[in-house]
Amino acid sequence: MTRCGERFLILTVVLVLGLTFTPSSKAQITSEKDTCEKYPRDAAPKFKVVRRTRKLAASSLVLFVSAAPRDATRDRLVALSCALGRKYSSEERLFAWILATERAAKRFHPQGEGNDRQTNLAYLGLYGFSREPGDAYGQSLDWKPNPLQPEHLVHIDLGPPPERPAQEKGN
Repeated sequence: MTRCGERFLILTVVLVLGLTFTPSSKAQITSEKDTCEKYPRDAAPKFKVVRRTRKLAASSLVLFVSAAPRDATRDRLVALSCALGRKYSSEERLFAWILATERAAKRFHPQGEGNDRQTNLAYLGLYGFSREPGDAYGQSLDWKPNPLQPEHLVHIDLGPPPERPAQEKGN
């Protein structure tokens, strides 16, 4: 590949990643509201937690989850997000990157470092909640309905974080 071709490829990747992971004036963000009460426990599609890590002095759990591409619909991903919230409800903060393949969940880097085209196209959404005092974050899913349109994102507000397990409520 020529030097000019390499520069064009690098510029293209930077532009795509910029649209994918950072809001811009061209970003099309749609906001919606929903609630986990509408999604029973058995409504969630199968998923696999491929990687997990702790951030911010162990108060945040970060997951990289794989789910089948056929489950990339709005309702299936909301059901999956709600299932993750219930499963990890004892956490102070949870962030779960949802990807369409196990390979992508192993490799994905939120800031784009080292992601290839396949990995970026496998990005389905980001679910998260926070219980930090004064944090208005609650719980939400940021869903990318079409991987070929990285500038289009649907933000789904799911209300307050899931309740903690009964034995932890007094803490």
